[in-house]
Parts: sequence; structure tokens; C-alpha cells
Amino acid sequence: HEDPSKLASSVQWEQVAQLKGTLVFLMGMKNLPIIAESLMAYGMPGDTPAAVVERGAWPAQRVVVGCLDTIAADVAERGLANPAVIVVGEVAALHDRLAWFDPRPLAGMTVGITRARHQASELRTQLEALGAAVAEFPVSRLAPPTDPEPLAAVAAAPASYDWAVFTSANGVKTFFRAFEADASASADGDASASPAYSAAAALAGATVLAVGPATAKALATRGVHSVLTPDSFCAEGVADLLSGRLGPNERVLLVRAEDARTVVADAVHAAGAQLVDVPAYRTVLREDGKDDLLAALREGRLDALTFASSSAARNTVALLDGDTSLLAGVPLFSIGPLTTVTMEEMGLEVRAEAASSTVGGLVGAVLGSLGEAS
Repeated sequence: HEDPSKLASSVQWEQVAQLKGTLVFLMGMKNLPIIAESLMAYGMPGDTPAAVVERGAWPAQRVVVGCLDTIAADVAERGLANPAVIVVGEVAALHDRLAWFDPRPLAGMTVGITRARHQASELRTQLEALGAAVAEFPVSRLAPPTDPEPLAAVAAAPASYDWAVFTSANGVKTFFRAFEADASASADGDASASPAYSAAAALAGATVLAVGPATAKALATRGVHSVLTPDSFCAEGVADLLSGRLGPNERVLLVRAEDARTVVADAVHAAGAQLVDVPAYRTVLREDGKDDLLAALREGRLDALTFASSSAARNTVALLDGDTSLLAGVPLFSIGPLTTVTMEEMGLEVRAEAASSTVGGLVGAVLGSLGEAS
């Protein structure tokens, strides 16, 4: 970039135009017509291959390939803008053969995530791998249970259980944290006094059941590898599995969200088993991203919005002050049947539901709908 009032350019265009190689111009989009005209004025053929790469190696990368005498008009027609690089030389003609950055099915699309930020990384990673730009709008956050005593009691005095049931990865995290808060290593280095040992002791001898693969993975990271999961990754799936295996008077530890449905607890009672019910956390509304969400919806910047839980759907509508009309025209995607029911009860139209109640299933629903459209 040079002062337009200068009498002559400091760029040695005559020498640059005679270089026998590849020219790459950085931050030159505003001057693209001047660059092309200057090169041709000093002898570079107009049919020299040229290309402009917008947002190189980002999910929304776009490329225009042409010749030196047409590249400025081609780029203007396609509407490319900074950040971009300009490439001039024979290498630009090899774009189709050397296109290592293959077009991806969700390229150019922006997908919104309403999941709590600490849980959003896997969903974000999978969507970005498919070419989508991801906008995070965490509408929920975790808070301690209203009554922390049941969880504290289990951590303070680990007992023996026949079954230990975890209905979410969040429950696993808060369960083990309770032991970390309660226990500390003894002065003589006794391993049995460590938080990890105490938590493991609480589950020793118990059949551990996780609602789905994400919860089982959370347990595995804490050393609990022998875990059962139901065929259906929801409370009903857990209840069905327990109903077929649970015996009378067996002792069941249930680690759950405070606002969880009673489906699992009901199954335990129906089998005549003893229930140790531990609300480990609660999900509350997070309001700090409200303005960002409202702006994105009003400006039409979202091609999709995903919901990974019923609470995310409820909290999103709460952030919008109940004005669901702002979501009209935005394809909405649900992680599973229970979330779908909640969304529909709140007047939201579900574009597609995940075939399995997992992050991969949710991504598959988005891809199946938007990928075809692209």
C-alpha cells in the first residue's frame, strides 16, 4: 500500500514482472486491479495464471482461479474479501491438481452451539472438520446442587454399592470432585487416603452403569473402565437395563442432575432395591452471551443452531425472552427424542433429530440436512 498522492511507485514493477517464479502478494486485495495492470504494463502476459485465496486453510476458505487480465473482475464478481492472498504464476494453474484443502460439505456455513462451553469442544471440532464455522452461545452453566449434603455424605463416608449409575458426564465430574474436596493425602503418604483411591473405593464391587458413551468416557478417564451402557442412551434405556438385572434389596447409587426426571429412580423402586439418590449438580441459565445470540439471529448469521439437551432448549428460549419468532427460518437440530419433545413443547420446529443421542449423532443430523443443501 502506497500513498496515492505519490508521483511514482516505489515498487519496481519492471523487475517484478520479469521474475521467473511465483509471486505472492499479502494484504493486497484493495490494490488487486493495480497489481494486475502494473504487471501487464511491464510485460507479463495477460494469460498468466493467477489466483486469490480467501481465508486460507480456514473452514470457510474460498478460491478464485483465473488469468492475470481477468482475475480482478472474477474476484469482484465472487465477492472475495480480506483476509486473502494473491498468487500470480504458473503454480496457480495447478490448483485443481494440488487442492490439498478439499471442499468440505459444510464449508461456508455457520453452525451455532448452545451447549455449555466446557462440553462444546468435541461438537465444535467435528463441525469444523466438516468445514463449518462454529459460533458458541453457551446458554447454561453448572452450579452446585441446592442441597449439597447427599453428595458430601457419600464423599465423606464411601459405602458399598451393588450398582453405581451415572446419568451424565457432568455427574461423573462432580462426583469425583466431591472426593477431591473431602479427602487429602495423609502425612505418611498412605495411598488409601488419596481422593482417587476414595472415589474408586466407593465404586469397588459395584456394577457401574453409564447412560451413554460420553459418560463412559468420563469414567474411563478416572480409571473406571468396566462400564455397562444401555442400547438407548437416555433415562429410559438405563431404566430398561436395570429392570432386567436389578434384584430386590440391592443397593443402588444414582448420581444425577438435580432436575433429572424420575425415570431411573422409579425403576429402582419398582425392583424393590435400595436407592441412594445423589443430586450432583444443577443446570442454570447463563446470560452473558445473550447479546451475541440476539445479534446473530437478527443479522441472519446462523445457518443452523444445535441443541444437545432439553435444558439448552429451555434456556435459549429464556434468553430470547420467549420470542421464538427470532428462530424462525433457522434450521434447528436436536440430539435426541427427549430434547425434541422439549423443543416442540416450546414451539420450536426441529429440522432433524440425531439418530443416536451422541455428539456424533447430532453432527450427522446437521450434515445430513445441510450437507445435501450445499
